[in-house]
Parts: sequence; structure tokens; C-alpha cells
Amino acid sequence: MKLAAKVCLVGVVIAWMVSNGAGPLYAQGGEHLKFENLTRKDGVSGSEIRNVIQDEQGRIWFGTRFNGVDVYDGYDIEVYTHDPNDPRSLAGDPAFSVYKDHQGTIWVSTLGAGLSKFNPETETFTTYRHDPADPTSIWDDSVQFTFEDKDGNFWVAAANGLDKMDRETGVFTHFSFDPDQPVAPSNQNIKIFYQDRAGNLWLGLRRGGLRRIDPDTGQVIEAYVHNPNDPDSLSDDNVFAILEDHTGTFWVGSWQGLNILDRATGKFTHIQAEPDNPRGLSDRRIFTMLEDSQNNLWVGTGVGLNKYHRETGEFSRYFHDPNDPHSLVHNEVLHLYEDASGILWISTLAGLSKLDLTPPKFTTYRATSAPGSLSSNDVEAIMEDSGRTLWFAAEETLNKWNPHTNTFTHYQPDLNVSGPLGYIDDIFEDSQGTFWLGTQNGLYTFKPKTGIFRRYAERPGFPLGEEIRQIDQDQSGYLWLNVQGAGLKRVDPATGLVVNHYHHDPNDPNSLSDDYINHFYLTPADILWIGTEGGLNQLDLRTDTVTRFSFAPGGKEGRDPSNDIRHIYQSSTGNLWVSTISGLNDFNPDTGDFTTYTTEDGLPSNLVEWTSEDEPGNVWIGTANGLVKFNPQTHVFKDYDVADGLTSIELSSDMLKSSWGQIFFVSVNEGVNAFYPDKIEDNPYVPPVILTDFQLFNRSIRSYGEDSVLPKPIN
Repeated sequence: MKLAAKVCLVGVVIAWMVSNGAGPLYAQGGEHLKFENLTRKDGVSGSEIRNVIQDEQGRIWFGTRFNGVDVYDGYDIEVYTHDPNDPRSLAGDPAFSVYKDHQGTIWVSTLGAGLSKFNPETETFTTYRHDPADPTSIWDDSVQFTFEDKDGNFWVAAANGLDKMDRETGVFTHFSFDPDQPVAPSNQNIKIFYQDRAGNLWLGLRRGGLRRIDPDTGQVIEAYVHNPNDPDSLSDDNVFAILEDHTGTFWVGSWQGLNILDRATGKFTHIQAEPDNPRGLSDRRIFTMLEDSQNNLWVGTGVGLNKYHRETGEFSRYFHDPNDPHSLVHNEVLHLYEDASGILWISTLAGLSKLDLTPPKFTTYRATSAPGSLSSNDVEAIMEDSGRTLWFAAEETLNKWNPHTNTFTHYQPDLNVSGPLGYIDDIFEDSQGTFWLGTQNGLYTFKPKTGIFRRYAERPGFPLGEEIRQIDQDQSGYLWLNVQGAGLKRVDPATGLVVNHYHHDPNDPNSLSDDYINHFYLTPADILWIGTEGGLNQLDLRTDTVTRFSFAPGGKEGRDPSNDIRHIYQSSTGNLWVSTISGLNDFNPDTGDFTTYTTEDGLPSNLVEWTSEDEPGNVWIGTANGLVKFNPQTHVFKDYDVADGLTSIELSSDMLKSSWGQIFFVSVNEGVNAFYPDKIEDNPYVPPVILTDFQLFNRSIRSYGEDSVLPKPIN
């Protein structure tokens, strides 16, 4: 007998990282946020998501407009739908809302099929439907939502009115309303039921305004409607959202913007939509509001997600961008929900977006359709100039970053003057403030004050090479050029003369071990460390001698994966961290000894692109399978990937540690990531572990059915 059990770490629901809808540009007036999306292509049963809740086991439930209820465990989506041949199935597929009461019971409100209660031990549903012959049955089969107040009363909002349900007996008490009241909820769609901190119960109605009701009688105590002759009245009678925030401010979301109710005077302050103001409310239709665990106020509208800044009265706005897979999945936001780990779930017309509300570990910079974004996600070089300004080379464009506005200014050459650059492989600023660009078409200069590019005129008889991959300058003012496939050249920038050319000579052991150089490092002591595809080379400029070092088994020289060097970094101890395609080497230049770290030791990939060091001495490692923090004292590795906020796990060799301690690094064709090592903190939430499947002979076994061997679900 073969038994199998599937184990699910529900933390993936929490940590899973963190599309249609035309509209404005994706992020306006605020910080860049990275959304992760879950849509039909990921297994979601329907596009229009009505709302989200999290059950006691950490799973995410969401109701769809036409396709039942989905349950997401972080790996798989299980769908509950109506089966006309099974009375224990979901009552109906149009699931208007899903709700978890204080006992952890899941309730599903359906359109035209009644109210369903989920029975976790049998994984079936009990349904309550309207019976014209039974006055204690549910008022109507079209159920909008359910709500449990602080006193344990369970309220059911149906199309024809309001019920209070006794969950022990299944008896429903109907509330009728005084017909003389200005607007009675009995003939209005109830869109939201809300209880404030004082225990008052409020209703938001479609075309009926705002109501406060008596929980014992259901009678309306206060009524607020729009009065076109009263500028202090409610802005509109369509009320879909109500919220009392941590300051006691009472917010009402209508279809004419936001309202703040002064409960002492009954007057409203209005915040109208300003679609053309990048720091204004994006749309007049307010569908949902939420104050998160960090007291941020989020507003879901018909056109975008808004974050309100109380200190300024302004909004940050987030929209769908078809060019950015990490933008909001759709602009029409129907519901907001924060789970136990601090993930914001955003229900829209085209699926779910989720956002990690914990402080982001990484800042990302990507090319989007927004003006002032990075020109391309294919970034080849990053440089900090003498004025502490960062420059990014993306394809054939220089991008100058303004950290205050978080925007980029783009610089491209006049082709009639300088000719085509080709991709820019490196940027270097010399002691005179001139930028030198190593490109696929040779060497160029750039004057940042004028924005003028010029191709460097080679001295006849002294060709520099077609592709310049890296540039540096020594203390004598000479430029060092890493020329693709042609070794290393030392050039006098004033005359264009190639003063020295270091390359591989198979007959000269004092020559470079290979002509293909991936990276070189010039020390203040005029020692040049050169990483080739055939090993490490030390060039002592004082004696003009080359010493070769091999990391291959047996000290084999020449081409070997262990000798294919990607990057060289000198640590605070004086040792060199030498990155190769076969692991990372901790190399002692005084003794020639080294220690190699590979996937067997904890690296996520043997292809190591770069290293850097933080103040406590931790080594940060960029690999082809994510970012790693390594403690050289404890030899402990900590991995970071897309779930932590990286744009991609495949990192390139392009990186920079800025003078202010922030590390910038590139994901292959996915833009730039940045972080402060001392600010990387992990989410303290520990998710539960549950069993989600039990298989016998590769067949899933359920807890119901005559032949089941399970008395109850394994979870």
C-alpha cells in the first residue's frame, strides 16, 4: 500500500509575491509598489472577485461573481461550486460574499440561491433558503452579505431587507421599517453593514444613503441622505463603504467621493475626486475602504487604488499598467482585506492583487509607461558620479536618477554627431568629470552638463577594440579598458596612445591566462586583479608582472568552470571574494589559499555574479537564483527571491554599493533592485502548517462517502 500526504505551508499564502482595465498611468503621487496578481491563468475560477477572507488555517477564500468560491492554500486553488445533484454542495455559483464569523465558520452569500454555511469536517455546505410558507426562513434568496456584531448577533442582508439569524436554531427574524421614514432599508439594497467602536450599527444603501439602526428593533435611529440644497449633506445616496479610523474619524464612501461625518453636528466634509490631479482622489465611485495594521487608509475606487496621507490630505494612486506585470491587476477595486501576516488582498473585476504591507525589503526601478520611469529594464551598468548622483545605462540610453522625485532623465546621442552607441556596457567618471562609456561600438565620452556624446577618436595604429566592457582610471591618469576578447589596454586619454596591452600569450607564463575578461579590480596600491574566463590574474603595476591563480581542481590553469570568474570584491579583511560560475571563493591574496562555497554549502546557485559587504561584515551575494546574505563567522546563508520583492531571481553582474550604503543591483531584463542591508527585516508572522491532501494509490481520499477511510478531513 502506498500512502502519500501533501503538506502545505500556508505561509506561501502570506509570502507569495508580493489584467485588463484601461486607465491612467500606473503609480502617481507616491512610492512604487509591487503588486502580485492571481488571475484565471493561475487557476482562479472567475475574473470578478467579490471579496476575500482568511480562515482559521490561514487559507484565503474568495467569492467570484459567477463561478463559486475559491480556496487558495498558497500552492493550489480548490473551487466549490453548485452541483444540482448534491444538496450538500454550494447553494449557487454567483457568490456575492464570503464571511468568517467569530467562531471561524465560513458563510457564503449567493445571488438567488440563499445562504450557505461551510461544514469543515465533511467539506460540505448547509444551505438556508427562503420558504414562503415559513415566516422564520430567510427573507430572500438573494443575499448580499452577512455580518456578526460585537454582541454575537448575526445579521443577513438580503435583497428585500435585513434579517437577524439564530445560528443555533436556523430561525431568521425579519426587520420591517416604518414606511414614514424618509428611506427605509426594506426597499433598498444594503451594500455594507458596519459597527463602530461605540457599538453603533450602520447601514450603507444603494440609493438610500447612510443609516444607523437599533440592534434590537432594526429601526432607523439616524438617517443621512444627499440634499442638493445643503452643501454639508452627504455627497451622494449610494453608500458602499463605511469606516471609523484609529483617530475616530468617521468616513463614508459614496459614488460622489469621500465624506467625513461630524457626528456632533451631523455635517459632512467632502473629498471630491480629482482624476487629473496626481495627488488627488482618482475616482468618484468609492467601493471599499480599509485601515491597515499600520494605520494607513486605503480607498478602492472605480478607477484605481488610493492611499490617503493624513498629514497632507493627499493621495498616492495606483493603477493597472499593461506594460508592468507587477501593477494593479485591474482598476476597478471592489474589496480590500488584510490577512494575519500583513498582506493586503485587493479584489477587482479581473482577479486578485496582493501587496505586502510590511516595510519592503527592496525598492525596485522598472521601465513602465509612466513618464520619468527607467528607459528600459535591460540595465547594463550603474555608476555614482562625484556629485553622488546615480546613472543607469539601459541599452543605448543613459538614465539620470532624481531620488527626490524618483524619476529618471534620459540621455541619448545625436546619431548624426556621434553615431550609434550600441549597448552601453560600462560608465566611468574620470578626475575631470568626463564620463567614459564602454559600448558595443567602442569608446565614447559624455559631458553631463551639456548632454553631448562623442565617439573617442582612436589614434591611427592604436585600435581600442569594438566592444569596451569595463573602464577604470589609475593614479597616473591612464584609462584601463577591458576589451571584449582582446585582454586589457592601458590608454593615455590625452593622446589616445595605447601605453600597454596585456593579453594572453600561450608561450608566456607572465601573460594573462585568458583574453576574455569579465571583471577587473584596481586597488589603491596599484595592484590590478583581473578575472578572466581562464582564472584569476594579479598584475603588479610596480613590477609589470603577472601572477596567475587557479581555482580549478588540482590547480589546473586555463578554461574550467571553476576558473570562469564573474566578479572580484575585496573585503574589509583584505581577502578577495572571487565569484565564478562554479561557486564563490574566499581568497587570501597573501597566501594564495582559498575556501570555495557552492550549493552544497547553502548557495542557491553556483553561478555567482557579484558580492558586496555590509558594515557588520556580512557578505551579500548575487546569484543566478536570487540574492544571498552570508555570515562568514557562522557560515549561515539566508536567501531572498521574488517572494521578498526582487523583480526576478536571475541577477546579472551589474551592481553598485553607493556612498550612502545602499546596494543597487540588476535583475536580468527586469530592472533594478535596491536595499539598505541594515534595514532588511523578515516578517515575524509564523504561518500554520496544514495537510491539504491525503492520497491512497495516488488517488486523493476525502473524509466523506461510504467507502472513505478518513473519519474527518486531515486538516
